Amino acid sequence: MSMRIGLTMRIERSESTGEIRDALAHDWLNFLSEMGWTSVPLPNIGRDPAAILQEERLDGLILTGGEDTFVRQGGELPDNATVRDRNEITLLKETLTGKIPTLAICRGLQLVWLALGGQLKPGKGHVATVHEVRLFKNATQMVNSYHNQLLIFDNCPTSLEVLARDGEGFVEAVAHRNAPLLGVQWHPERQGPQQDMDRSWIKRLFEQGGVPS
Repeated sequence: MSMRIGLTMRIERSESTGEIRDALAHDWLNFLSEMGWTSVPLPNIGRDPAAILQEERLDGLILTGGEDTFVRQGGELPDNATVRDRNEITLLKETLTGKIPTLAICRGLQLVWLALGGQLKPGKGHVATVHEVRLFKNATQMVNSYHNQLLIFDNCPTSLEVLARDGEGFVEAVAHRNAPLLGVQWHPERQGPQQDMDRSWIKRLFEQGGVPS
């Protein structure tokens, strides 16, 4: 049976009608199909996020990219936190407790970073570009880049292990020390020079519950 992977969705407002919509890039559906897995988009309203993982019989979760998060350091949810922020904090707690494999992409990694005690810094020059990252064991890899928030290495949460940093020293990839969670600032679902590495890392995460080491 194909693995069932849940995907959170960004919230967008239609410019023509003002209608608020959940949205998921087709890139993700294509990526998971190529991996031989079933995509399960998760709506932002109408369901208890804590029950979704069991009701949908999910084998893994992807916290996708999108709009900036309002989550504060330590996972605090301010008054202006979106329903997406609230849902994803709940889902993160559930997956960490239940040891459900979780992939956090761009905004998703930033949310994880903040929730576990890290800090962010606004950045420039990281959107719609390609740059080099230095991996563990001193290997290097070119990756795509679409983020405007940077992860400060000196504030890395103790529960996370840094897997990659950019040329300025900002964190680009992490793994949880005690749970099957992998987070990257780049986008595996989009075209980029890191695609072979991505598929290897993500296959290991979802099929074996392992992270790069």
